[in-house]
Amino acid sequence: MQLDIRTLILLLALGDVAAILIMLAYVRKAALEAATLFFLIGAALQAIAWTLLGLRGTLPDALSILVGNAMIFAGFSFEALGFASVGGRNRAEEREYLLIVAIGLVLLLPFQAKANLRVAVSSLVTVAIYARFALSLAGRARRSPLSGTIAIAAAAYALALGARALIAAMQSSFTLFSTHFVQYLAMLPQYLMLILGTVGFILLLKERDDELLRESEEKYRLVTERANEAIVIIQDGKYVFANRRAAEMVGRANPSEMIDKEMGSKIHGEDQERVRERVLARLAGKEVPAGCDFRILGPDGTPFWVSSSSSLITYKGRPANLAVISDIDERKRQQESIEKLLAEKELLLREVNHRVKNNLGVAISLLSLHAGAAAGRPAEDVLAEAGSMLATMSELYESLHRAGSSGTLSIRDYLPSLVDEVSRLFPMEPPIRFGLDLADIRLDARLLSPLGIILNEIMTNSLRHGFEGIAVPTIYIGAGLSGGIVSIVCSDNGKGFPPGFDPAKSTGFGATLILALARQLGATWKVGSGRGRHEEGADGPGASWSFEFPIEETSGSHR
Repeated sequence: MQLDIRTLILLLALGDVAAILIMLAYVRKAALEAATLFFLIGAALQAIAWTLLGLRGTLPDALSILVGNAMIFAGFSFEALGFASVGGRNRAEEREYLLIVAIGLVLLLPFQAKANLRVAVSSLVTVAIYARFALSLAGRARRSPLSGTIAIAAAAYALALGARALIAAMQSSFTLFSTHFVQYLAMLPQYLMLILGTVGFILLLKERDDELLRESEEKYRLVTERANEAIVIIQDGKYVFANRRAAEMVGRANPSEMIDKEMGSKIHGEDQERVRERVLARLAGKEVPAGCDFRILGPDGTPFWVSSSSSLITYKGRPANLAVISDIDERKRQQESIEKLLAEKELLLREVNHRVKNNLGVAISLLSLHAGAAAGRPAEDVLAEAGSMLATMSELYESLHRAGSSGTLSIRDYLPSLVDEVSRLFPMEPPIRFGLDLADIRLDARLLSPLGIILNEIMTNSLRHGFEGIAVPTIYIGAGLSGGIVSIVCSDNGKGFPPGFDPAKSTGFGATLILALARQLGATWKVGSGRGRHEEGADGPGASWSFEFPIEETSGSHR
């Protein structure tokens, strides 16, 4: 029985349309990546090309021959690029296919009047495309049995087309629609490539995605198992996941020993209910702070402090609580020690203030007595003036003492004097420049006191360590109030923090004091580069501290 080659060609067009529909159905919920886009473009071009070639004789030759062959070359190339791009685009390979297509079109032009030679040339161009396709799949670093099978099919099709090119070149009567055996030999592998190509491409995508998923899961496993923090997942009040560090914290030999255990079994009795309420509220969808400090019982039953950062996740289709837990026992002890030292320092300052006041009172009395005994008006005037000065000093100490308990003062009035004092104590060449952008915010002296110490420490550090080799040393201080939150920024244009600097991990007194006072203020803090705040003299990356703390209506105002 003689097969109708024209019908076979048109069926190939329908097959490519079906391939497009299958691919669109497969990727409808995924982003259209380069590999899929190349494959779809290739299938679309082939469908149009087969239609043009199948309608030869009813369409102008220029359209059915030149345009049809150009689109079939491009379609085969895009399909091959789709397979090649599953693991990532290869620009060099894309240029190679473009070159093959261009050479093929140039070779076709001289043989427009000789049908057999047109068939031979188009077959040879397609051989080049599929041979490159087979080599690309076979040469993959991660070649799978699937990609190897597709490579073999592509190579077989290239061989069949090579035989077709040879027969066509030898027989002058050979045309696209000749019912020669070699035509069927070339068509059947094309149908095989159509079916295997579509299914194989989808399977290659899935194979790659499965491999990426395995790699992702392996990375996740390594991260969780090697993390220095404990990681647990709690569902229905029980542990459903725990990493190695979590097991170590509570004295378990293996994380599996924690699974299905009650979450409160290793939490200190005084903290159990508080932690449980937070977890249950979060699972119920309520707004709960992510951070929580509490005590757990170590391997020997000794309680120690931890800090947990929790979030709501979906685990195996149901809500669960994911917690990352850090050991903060040492930091907690240091914090308590610092708070104790600060309390002792405050008591000492009050005692010093009391003694200074008494000493000034004694000095005033002595000077007054001395002035009364002076033998002349000028002497009395001088002594009276001196006594007044000392009385003013005494009143200043008394005012500071009163402000420490109930007084308020504007940041705009307070900080410039602090800056002047620091500048006086630390003269520099070239002289230090200060940029102040201060809102008129009135604060209780109990807030200004730790804030002043913080800024004094930051500026002192900048002056001592930050400006070596800086042409125009500059310090910027900004203060603002928005929504009941005070924002303070202190930055410089110096050489910046040392690499890896983390105030929370620093053992230096300065950073420890700053963070302790920030906690006293109830402030959040962060450090970073100072660049961007200095219009001139930005010689270095700079260092920047910023703080935010809330104030109540009764403790601060903005005028």
